[in-house]
Amino acid sequence: MDNTVTIGVRFPDAKTWWRNFLAEGGPISLQLDGVDRTGHAVAGRDEKGRVTVTVRLNDR
Repeated sequence: MDNTVTIGVRFPDAKTWWRNFLAEGGPISLQLDGVDRTGHAVAGRDEKGRVTVTVRLNDR
């Protein structure tokens, strides 16, 4: 499994969770294929207003 996951945030202005990961980002927990994984997430917005959250997964 790759160590990076990118999450696209649809309708980001209607959601608040991704804002927790602005600037330096922060810790996150995800369930991938039924397995709990932890990592560090950083959110960003591009010039068109699209938001993605990039997660660098910790080693298992």
